[in-house]
Amino acid sequence: MDKKLIIIAEDEVAYGRILKDALENEEYAIAVVLNGEDLLKAIRVREPGLILLDLVMPVKNGFEVLTEMKKDDKLKHIKVIALSNLGQEEDIERAKKLGADDYIVKSDETFYAVIDKIEKLFNHVGKEDSL
Repeated sequence: MDKKLIIIAEDEVAYGRILKDALENEEYAIAVVLNGEDLLKAIRVREPGLILLDLVMPVKNGFEVLTEMKKDDKLKHIKVIALSNLGQEEDIERAKKLGADDYIVKSDETFYAVIDKIEKLFNHVGKEDSL
């Protein structure tokens, strides 16, 4: 697993590009995919430390990706932050039940808040690894 690799699964190209640029400034390696099918292919080739997963994407949506990851022993431990404009409690609960470690409503958070959540998640992972 490449702990510094973050894969952004986001079909809104402009949002993905801004997020990619912000995270590269924080010295993460970033890959961007535009749909869930490409994400699943990418994480089977190079396992990331974290996935930023849009829930509403073409080909396979984020819920379908989480469902597939949960069934696969090689993928289910990968940290996932769901990113979506779906802000209803049932969507948040569904994503977390399917394995998302955190949930960000895009319209409610700044890019700085997203980076902060990523840092906290990576720091938590590092502490677990050192136990």
